[in-house]
Amino acid sequence: MAITADLPEFDKPPVDEVILGTQFERLSGLQAPHLGLVWGRFREMFPRVAQKEPISRATEQFGPPVNGQITVELSQDYATPRCWFIAADDSQLIQVQQDRFLHNWRKREDDYPRYSHLRERFMEELGQLSDFVREEGIGPLHHDQCEVTYSNVIVLEEGDGFAGVAKVSPLLSGAPSEGFLPVQETIRHKVTYPITVEGDPTPLGRLHVDFIPGHRKADLRPIVALRLTARGAPIGDEIEGVMEFLDLGHEWIVRGFTSVTSEAMHTLWGRTR
Repeated sequence: MAITADLPEFDKPPVDEVILGTQFERLSGLQAPHLGLVWGRFREMFPRVAQKEPISRATEQFGPPVNGQITVELSQDYATPRCWFIAADDSQLIQVQQDRFLHNWRKREDDYPRYSHLRERFMEELGQLSDFVREEGIGPLHHDQCEVTYSNVIVLEEGDGFAGVAKVSPLLSGAPSEGFLPVQETIRHKVTYPITVEGDPTPLGRLHVDFIPGHRKADLRPIVALRLTARGAPIGDEIEGVMEFLDLGHEWIVRGFTSVTSEAMHTLWGRTR
C-alpha cells in the first residue's frame, strides 16, 4: 500500500509526539547483553541510553468473545528490561524489548519532520534489528501487531477554561441539556473506530481517539491532549506487512484527526488541503 498523496495537510499541526511501532512474539533469547550489542548498531545516532520497565502486550481483538475490545496482557517480570536509545538532541529515540520495537519523535526545537521521513527511519532500523536477531540465532521476528500514535497538544483560549473544548471538536459539547449544571471543570472523552478498507467491512485494526485534559507547565493554561492510535495486525509478512499496516494506520489517523476537529481549528493550524 503506497502512502496516500491526497491526505489533509496543515502548515502548523499541533503534533507533539509520533510513535511508530511493532509487537512480535517474545524473544526469550534476547537478554540484556544482547541489547548492548543492539545499541552498538545505533549508537552513532542515539548516543544516550536508559532502562525502563517493559510495555505490556496489546492486541486488538474483534468478535463476541472479547466484545470487540483490546486485549492487554500484563508484562511479566522479565529480567531483560526495555531499553531506550536516545538522540543527542532528545527529539528521537528507539525503544527495544523482548517483544517490541518502537521509534519515537518528540517535539523539541525542530518542526515535525513528517510521516514519510519517520517511516523511512523506522523501516531501516527495524531491518537492522531483524538482521541482528537472525545473526545471533535469536529470531526471526514474528510480528503480530503494529501501531501508529500521534499525540497533539491543543491550547484552549484564555478565559474559556475547559468549556473551550467545544471549539476544538464536534465530538465535545460543553452544553448540558438543562440549565442546572455550571461550566465543566474538566472533560475526558474516548472513542474507538474499526479500521477497514473500501469494499471490505472486515476490521483490520482499531483507531483509538482520546481527548485528555491538562495544563501547560509554563503558565498553567488549560490544554487538551488529543491522542490517536491506530493498531492492528500486519497486512502481509515480515517488515513489508508491518509497513503496509502502518501506512493504513497513518491514513486513518490523519483523516480521523481532521474529522474529529473543527473547521475553526483547521484554519488556525493552516490547513492547505
